Amino acid sequence: MGKLFILCGLSFSGKTSLAQKIAECLQVTIISFDAIYEELRQNIRDDLSPQPETWDQVKQIALLSLSENLQEGKNVVWDSTNPLREHREELIAIGDCFGAQSIVVHVNTPLDEIRKRRQENKVTHRRTDRGSDHFEQKLRTWENPLEGDRVIQITSESDILTFLHTLDTHEVTNEIGLNTRRSKER
Repeated sequence: MGKLFILCGLSFSGKTSLAQKIAECLQVTIISFDAIYEELRQNIRDDLSPQPETWDQVKQIALLSLSENLQEGKNVVWDSTNPLREHREELIAIGDCFGAQSIVVHVNTPLDEIRKRRQENKVTHRRTDRGSDHFEQKLRTWENPLEGDRVIQITSESDILTFLHTLDTHEVTNEIGLNTRRSKER
């Protein structure tokens, strides 16, 4: 049985960095929306704009890869913003279909730090930024994960270290104080 780590958090919260740290501790396939977008952009055309239709195509590629990897019993890190509960619920349901242990990992970085990282990226251009309007729209519509949603909150470097330490156990536990099991109450 594989594990499905569903990362969620605003852009520039550190999800991709966490995905890479997970990969250093555990054999995983990282499914990254940003990486799929960049690959499409390079393979199709350089001027591929990040329009909703493009992101729909990225999501379809990502979902296909997710299903294939989970069917093979592999561990997967889903690296995307996942701003709405329904997005995370869809992924949990897919994980359940393949018998995977699904865990939502909320990278809950302070907004001031995220804004600082976005500003730095305007100089470095290290990653794709869909713009201030898109960011502010995601911020307005963001839905925090609920404690019963198999969620682990990552708010500090010590949380990351504790979380990574749990990866070598059979089941990721609530060592950092949060339950990873789904609540029966809704």
